[in-house]
Amino acid sequence: MKDVPPRGRPGRAPAVVTAPAATEPAPPPLTQFAGLETLTIRPDSNFQMIGERTNVTGSVRFARLIRAGNYAEGAAVALDQVRGGANLIDVNMDEACSTPSA
Repeated sequence: MKDVPPRGRPGRAPAVVTAPAATEPAPPPLTQFAGLETLTIRPDSNFQMIGERTNVTGSVRFARLIRAGNYAEGAAVALDQVRGGANLIDVNMDEACSTPSA
């Protein structure tokens, strides 16, 4: 008896086929934001507050500070947002997107 598979006859599949080992599904990807500290939003995370006063098109005060080159005071606006509970700061410095070109 040469060339006989260990379980069965020549040319036939074995009588017992084992299934591959069961694996756990991969966890869903987490949303992460980089900064001085990484903010990771997980399924069990509570509400996340986003500070939006650091926007030259939406905040007159912030726009005045940035146009005047007073970046330290502009950063203080962001700091006030964090002290008020913001987990993330949305910074928009692109006035050209909202100003029509001539």
